Amino acid sequence: MGLCHLFCLAGCKSITAVPDEKPITYNLIEVKGEIRENMVWTANNHYLLRGYVYVTNQAALTIEPGTVILGGNFQQDAYSHPDALIIEAGAKIFANGTEQKPIVFTSANVPGKRNSGDWGGIVLIGKAPHNRPGDFLFDADIRGSMNAFDQPADNSGSLQYVRIEYAGGSVCCSDLSGLRCYGVGSATTIDHVQVSHSAGDSFDWRGGTVNARHLISLSPFDDDFDLDWGYSGNVQFALSLRDPQIADASGSNCIESDNFNPGENADQSSLNPNKGMPLTKAILANVSSFAFAERPIATTLMGSGGYQSALHLRRNSAASVINSVFIGWPEGLRLDGTRSGTWKNVENGDLKLQGVTLANVGGALPLYGDVLTKDVRGAGDITDEQAISFFHTPAYRNVIIAGSELSSLLLDPSSFDLGAPKMLPQKNSSLLSSGVVSTKIANYFITPVSYRGAFATTDWTVGWVNWQPQDTDY
Repeated sequence: MGLCHLFCLAGCKSITAVPDEKPITYNLIEVKGEIRENMVWTANNHYLLRGYVYVTNQAALTIEPGTVILGGNFQQDAYSHPDALIIEAGAKIFANGTEQKPIVFTSANVPGKRNSGDWGGIVLIGKAPHNRPGDFLFDADIRGSMNAFDQPADNSGSLQYVRIEYAGGSVCCSDLSGLRCYGVGSATTIDHVQVSHSAGDSFDWRGGTVNARHLISLSPFDDDFDLDWGYSGNVQFALSLRDPQIADASGSNCIESDNFNPGENADQSSLNPNKGMPLTKAILANVSSFAFAERPIATTLMGSGGYQSALHLRRNSAASVINSVFIGWPEGLRLDGTRSGTWKNVENGDLKLQGVTLANVGGALPLYGDVLTKDVRGAGDITDEQAISFFHTPAYRNVIIAGSELSSLLLDPSSFDLGAPKMLPQKNSSLLSSGVVSTKIANYFITPVSYRGAFATTDWTVGWVNWQPQDTDY
């Protein structure tokens, strides 16, 4: 095993995980530069990232259950990069925690002093297809370029029972995300991952085919789930729980689906497929999103901007959302694009919304001078009438529930509680039996279920999730 620039800092840290237990002493190990050979990080140490740390040279980084990894903007490298862990193409990470011993990536700041963007986050880079030029540079001054890989079943390792807290640091006018995936392949495992208080997106897929289950986005600044650059994987069982007071200047969404700007060929030709490159064609099933519990929404925001849409599907997107519920967003669906792009994907059935419930969406926004928003709207060349007709296609069984009727969904009253949410619908909720059967989810990854949203009778957040990481002494 080997590592450039890994050493134990002077002194150790004594931590008592549970009252009355004997304190456990951890070595604090600083990590910087490159990991070029196979390495194991163990739970009896804490690891402090310094700047961009690259796992490279086809090395594998294995992280034991219960290990804590720290990052902080005040600990930067010579190039002024925020602390971040970057797994380059050909390298792998095996961060496999357990329900009892999740792996935690969090801020190096002490409890009470942690902030969104304290560090950069986790970046996975794979060899699966995308729709950017091969020489297209990564964002945020990450070294290298996308390359012209074409290995859809590429393997970047696994993240299981992992928490990522206070990430999304900014560099070169570009925000990172809690977890960002560039061209990550379908042999990679992402399951039971919580991203909390990201300064950018929580989950950000840029090309690739990787699938994911049991994801939690807690109080990010920007989008919960961002799909881009030809991402064509599957996501099932995902939760978005928002702080109504925090949003981004770009307009925060639950799901934002793009290709690139403008999203199609300049001459609007050969769009199917996009000159041999994939369109963003991900499938998301069983998503639950909780934004505002009541109307009107708050008149002030601590963030840099406001909320926009539960679903913003634009720039020739062909993503589909199935059996999902979105509650309390200023706007339910914004279907955005050209007639030869996004609307063409609707007409040929590539873009579908089926079994989608929009509840307590639309209405007046006091923050913007009582501007009246819409449940469903078109944008670009797509008219409101077209978007509304599409959403209400009878066979798709999509529904809109007015704010005055929100109680009819029989949600737990604590669903919007940021500190201790209870996510299971009550016994007779219509969400439990109104899931649709769709050809979109008849694939090898998505599990057929009969309900809408991320939960039925089992709360898969129990045991490994932390709803209040600000107060946790790691």
